[in-house]
Amino acid sequence: MLTTNQKSVLLLLFITFFSGLSLNAQEEKQKPEIDIYGFLRNEFYYDTYKGVDAAMDQFYLMPLYIGEDSNGEHFNEQGSAHLTAVATRIGAKITGPEIFGATPMGNIEVDFAGVTTVDPVLIRIRKAYLKLNWEKSALLIGQSGH
Repeated sequence: MLTTNQKSVLLLLFITFFSGLSLNAQEEKQKPEIDIYGFLRNEFYYDTYKGVDAAMDQFYLMPLYIGEDSNGEHFNEQGSAHLTAVATRIGAKITGPEIFGATPMGNIEVDFAGVTTVDPVLIRIRKAYLKLNWEKSALLIGQSGH
């Protein structure tokens, strides 16, 4: 999860990137190129026994206590069905006209995993960076998750 300071820096970088694109585009009549990419991944699974799970039931760690009630039935032998799309990803690669004598390239990619223990339906930023390429050097600013 990004801190407020990190979010502010990323926002400032993207504002600088896009304002530079619009200024240059007006001068040179060039438009930025945007390449949208991603994939959709759904998972359906059925558990026959309650267990200890992590990351919104993405990882089954171990079964819960095995015991019987007064009728001789297992406490945790309960079926449950799950459908999730948290691994779905959407991203955009952006290249534009020259800024500050450099060729810019940006990338932003999100998934839907959120913060699994606190708010599992949040969109999570996986990658967000800006790269300025000069003839003999480059500057890369942002973040990239793994």
